[in-house]
Amino acid sequence: MKILVAFVIALSVHCSGGYQNEKVGAWMTDWLVCGPFPLQVVAESDFQFEHLPGFEIDFLQSIGGERSQEIEEGAAFTYNGQEYRWRAYSAPDSIVDLDVAVATRSHVAAYAFREFYASAETIGVL
Repeated sequence: MKILVAFVIALSVHCSGGYQNEKVGAWMTDWLVCGPFPLQVVAESDFQFEHLPGFEIDFLQSIGGERSQEIEEGAAFTYNGQEYRWRAYSAPDSIVDLDVAVATRSHVAAYAFREFYASAETIGVL
C-alpha cells in the first residue's frame, strides 16, 4: 500500500507495521520539495487569524493536482507560466527549514512531499 504525504513540514511515524527502510518512531528527514509559489501580499492590518490568500490554491493542477502520482525528483511542471521542478532535500534533523530548502522570500508557499510504504493498511499519527 502506498501512502502519499504532501504539504507537510515535520512528520514523525508512530505506526506499527513494516516500512521499507524506515524506523518506526523516527523522524523523516528526506523529502522532495518544490516552490516557491508566490502568494498575494496583503496589508498587515488586513491579515488577522487566517492564512495568507493563495494557500488554498492547488499549484499542482497541471500534473493532476495535489493527489498526483507524477511526483518524483526532477519532475517538472508549469504553474502560471513558470516551470517548477521537484528537488531532493535532506533535513539535518526533525525540522525541514524551508528557508534553506526552498527560499528565504516572504509571502510564498511550497510543497514538501514524502512517500512511505506499509505492508498492510494501518493507522498512522501525523
